[in-house]
Amino acid sequence: MILFNVPSNISDEEIQSHLQAFQTNQCPLKIRFQFKGRLTNTRNLVFETPAAEFHKLKNIKKILIKWKMHILSESPHQVLQLLSVLRTYNEGLKIQHPFMC
Repeated sequence: MILFNVPSNISDEEIQSHLQAFQTNQCPLKIRFQFKGRLTNTRNLVFETPAAEFHKLKNIKKILIKWKMHILSESPHQVLQLLSVLRTYNEGLKIQHPFMC
């Protein structure tokens, strides 16, 4: 699950508290990694979610954090692409990404 374009000044705990309002299980979601957002001073967060929570959050699609709506979506293509880059990076290999010339 990816939460897009969250301002960098918002803490992870505050994001977790907003997400817990929509969860049946009150355990905080684990942030797998984060990467630069499309806008300046923003970040995208990738969460590890249990299956039941994933389907519930997938249907919500947007979450209000500090009076601004943020898109919450499943993006398997982006997640798989980022995971493959991270795996390769962790193995110490250099990767030539197809979008990087």
